[in-house]
Amino acid sequence: MVTRELCKLPTFFTTVLFDKIDKESTGFVTREAFIDFWVNNNLMSMDSATQVFTILKQQNHNYLTKEDFKPILKDLLDNHPGLEFLKSTPEFQERYAETVIYRIFYCLNRIGSGHLTLRELKRGNLLNALRHADDEEDINKVLRYFSYEHFYVIYCKFWELDTDHDFFIDKENLIKYGNHALTYRIVDRIFSEVPRKFTSKVEGKMGYEDFVHFVLSEEDKSSAPSQEYWYFAWFNAFTKMDQFFIFSVL
Repeated sequence: MVTRELCKLPTFFTTVLFDKIDKESTGFVTREAFIDFWVNNNLMSMDSATQVFTILKQQNHNYLTKEDFKPILKDLLDNHPGLEFLKSTPEFQERYAETVIYRIFYCLNRIGSGHLTLRELKRGNLLNALRHADDEEDINKVLRYFSYEHFYVIYCKFWELDTDHDFFIDKENLIKYGNHALTYRIVDRIFSEVPRKFTSKVEGKMGYEDFVHFVLSEEDKSSAPSQEYWYFAWFNAFTKMDQFFIFSVL
């Protein structure tokens, strides 16, 4: 009630807000401690995006990392009625949370630094999506980031390609994507990490996060992140002669 009605934050910010105030891990937050936290951090004078940023980030950081989003995803999974069925499958809970976070960073952290700035947060639509997820009992209607159905489609595509289930896929796996919809040339470009550097840290292997970025770019080519991804993948695959021809006919 305090989180939503008084702080005007989604209810799944309750745990992270409680932990920020209860620094000594006493398990209790007094009215005075809450007021001190809210006033001392100037949260009353902040817009919603800056409040969210301040509550989620680590004290010595001026950016958000993927780790910073894990507490609110755990709270969401523990309490959202549309995700209650996942409580018996912890592995799927973990994969769902990862996928949501990867989708957030794909859309908002366009430079791919892994450090989400306040400016990037304000430019995106995450706050509206957070509120929508809090208000909507059917999580699949929250199309931005949180839809379980969207996660399930992405995860199943990865699982089908990852035939040995080591959570990595290579060129020969990816070439089978979409019934061999990709050319060997473009797969080579993807694995040369031209469109985006892999996070897998395993040479010649694409991890799940890398695949999420790929599939989001493949499935919605109208988005700005997708257009950037395919620009670097396709345009740089052309020879200098090809590029000269393209510009000569534009």
